[in-house]
Amino acid sequence: MLLFSSIAMGKSALITNITKTEVGDWFLEYQSVEPVKSIQLAITPDRSRASRWRLTDNQFLLIQINGRDIITRRDNKAFSQVSLKLTPTYIHLHKYYAPFSPYSNGGMLIHSARFFACANICSDYENSWYLTLTVPDSDKVYLHGKSFTGKTSWWDSNDGTNFYVGKQLGKKEKGYISVIDQGLPLFIKNSLDDFFPKMMSMLEHDYGKLISTPMLFASFGKTSQSNYGRQGGVLPHQVFMHWYGNIPSLDKNDRFEVTWFFAHEAAHLYQGQISALSGEENAWLQEGHAEYLAMLLVQQLMPDSESLTARKLNQASTQCKQSLEEARLSQAAKTSNYQLFYQCGLFIFDFIAKHTQPGYQLSDIWRDFISSSKGANFNAKQSFMELIKNRLVEERYEELAPLVN
Repeated sequence: MLLFSSIAMGKSALITNITKTEVGDWFLEYQSVEPVKSIQLAITPDRSRASRWRLTDNQFLLIQINGRDIITRRDNKAFSQVSLKLTPTYIHLHKYYAPFSPYSNGGMLIHSARFFACANICSDYENSWYLTLTVPDSDKVYLHGKSFTGKTSWWDSNDGTNFYVGKQLGKKEKGYISVIDQGLPLFIKNSLDDFFPKMMSMLEHDYGKLISTPMLFASFGKTSQSNYGRQGGVLPHQVFMHWYGNIPSLDKNDRFEVTWFFAHEAAHLYQGQISALSGEENAWLQEGHAEYLAMLLVQQLMPDSESLTARKLNQASTQCKQSLEEARLSQAAKTSNYQLFYQCGLFIFDFIAKHTQPGYQLSDIWRDFISSSKGANFNAKQSFMELIKNRLVEERYEELAPLVN
């Protein structure tokens, strides 16, 4: 604790301890350098913690105030430590990653940001947290592209990271490390084994080698329920995908969608880190670019999908134009029409690729966009449209600008 307090220096005043026991129970403990009156969870997407996090001491309360989960004592006294027992099952959180994504063999993928917390209250400047992880020696931990056993600690930040705990050994692929659930339906597992390395090679050819070795996590929580679903995402240097439920046999259209799903997530890895794209008003840039790259990858890897690709692009174009008659693209998040970012984004990037002046490639434009993001007073949409204006045939730019603006 003394060492921690000496290096904290303006960072979070809490240590977050995540522990897995020998019998497979998961516990969470918060320790404070100084006594606090409460602990505030940094991100509260819903009310699920109240039923899934069990305080081990009944002197404490987990309550929600003004949309934020708070831990405090019933008698309002200060405290320096509190622990909870967690429910290590998958839960679907809207527009947010699940804290636990189980593997069929008992392994677990954990999203760290679900456990970020602040002493007393989270400020707007709080973006760094200190975590420790302790697991049985029989388990393997994969974190930040490396493997560990026993206990490890790290500083985490922003949207957090995913890490794997379990018996499965990671597989070193060309350019990345994978931890793929062997219980996944055969087509999904084979597609990941076959298509994903090819996708990564194609993207590396156009966008350059990644600065660190990324990780691919793919997990499967099989249930007896008839419904099924999936969730995927990208955090710095990692792609993760989780399937849950009773997945039926997949037809050609399903296989097309699954491959597109892989490709979209892989594309995000090669987009670079642009903090200005984290705002929802600019999501069409990030998602549209990933959708367009996914389309190119699927066309190359599944030559028999031409009609499905054409239909998907046509639907995106139609839906985008219809929706923009009623509201601006930047307002899609306010109406919870997140799908519009993907539809309009795909349509816009396809339009750009088709009408770029000779000598320019979309990958060149995106790299210039990344470079421009490092400048002062960077405005994502304005910078991107200025780049496009100089690279499209003039009359084509006049067609595109109203869609974006």
